[in-house]
Amino acid sequence: MGSQYIFTDHGMAPAASALPSMLRKELGLTRFKFDSGGPSQIDAWIPMVNSSGSSAVVWQPTDPMEGTIEATVKASSSSSSSSSLQPRMDRLMKLCNKMPKWDASHGGHVLNFHGRVTESSVKNFQLCSSETGDDIILQFGRVGKHRFSMDVSYPLSPFQAFSLCVACMDRKLADRQGYDMFRRLTKK
Repeated sequence: MGSQYIFTDHGMAPAASALPSMLRKELGLTRFKFDSGGPSQIDAWIPMVNSSGSSAVVWQPTDPMEGTIEATVKASSSSSSSSSLQPRMDRLMKLCNKMPKWDASHGGHVLNFHGRVTESSVKNFQLCSSETGDDIILQFGRVGKHRFSMDVSYPLSPFQAFSLCVACMDRKLADRQGYDMFRRLTKK
């Protein structure tokens, strides 16, 4: 449905390799939640990094059902979660999109991109740390018909930021177009 994306490096899937050094590392997870009354919500989780910018946590699960970022996030949100997964949430940083404010003069939701984004688009977004809420870590937006701008800062790597932006560009049921298509299909 395109409402969740997992970002990995070039390593192999756990079932494809017996060598732990060859296994892929998970670099992040993002989820999109569609709201028919307003902008979509974006939540992302990345492994913690240290102050030098290198990964403080290597997320390299050997079992696709346990130990993944997705399993850890899911376990932390359910009330009947396993206590062995709870401490692992402190190894993840959560990012959330800054929710735009309604502007009657523009007739839509707006964010301040400080001149870096010049055109309106439902693909425009800003991600902030869920802890601080104000510091923009990633902003992405339209600057031309087929051109976009991406600004990224610590703690995201350029690869993680690009992965998040590509996920945002993908058509999904979790956005307005997918919602409208689903409504048309269910009315028939």
